[in-house]
Amino acid sequence: MRTRIYDNMYNGLPLNITAKGHDGYYEEVLATIYNVMTYMYDNYDNVFMAQFTLKYPADISTQENESNLPISRCCWNVTRALRAEGIFSMFVWAREQLSSENPHYHLMLLVDGKRVQDIKGLSPMVDKYWQRCLKVQCRQNLIYPSQYNVPPSGGFMINRDGPPYDNVVFKRCYQWGTYLAKSCSKEGRPPHINGYGSSQIPAYPVNLLIS
Repeated sequence: MRTRIYDNMYNGLPLNITAKGHDGYYEEVLATIYNVMTYMYDNYDNVFMAQFTLKYPADISTQENESNLPISRCCWNVTRALRAEGIFSMFVWAREQLSSENPHYHLMLLVDGKRVQDIKGLSPMVDKYWQRCLKVQCRQNLIYPSQYNVPPSGGFMINRDGPPYDNVVFKRCYQWGTYLAKSCSKEGRPPHINGYGSSQIPAYPVNLLIS
């Protein structure tokens, strides 16, 4: 992650302007969020979007978990479990660590909205696979669904209606998701460790994606 932008809009869409956004946003992450959201929006009439914060237990040291392997495995297992139920999903995650001993992650999950309308089934699934990938059991308070200005369902339902930049809910969700792109709190990661990751976008018209 190298390129920062300092603005309140990106590609005609609003950014998550908070006190933590004053240091700018990583353009690579903004583009990834847009591409993942656009793919889901163009291929599904309804898309349910949720966000989670994933933390490490205090007794796991950074030395034992310097890589992003746990979050990568967790996301892979969640999408595989959903696929086994006939539910397509995609994700974007961002790693944050400033002065704490361990990093934490923000996870944006998008699923077929005709099959999933709330986080009731998603939260325990993310929790189960996060703990499994950390090789711990029966821990509490390791994942937190995002609840700030979020509907009772725990996420937002985006109904396909016109191009993304004209869809009010799509724009609101993009703005919500760009919290993952803020540069604040990402300085603590080792230089050889990626600061974000995402689903691989299936074959898709290149002219619709942001590079």
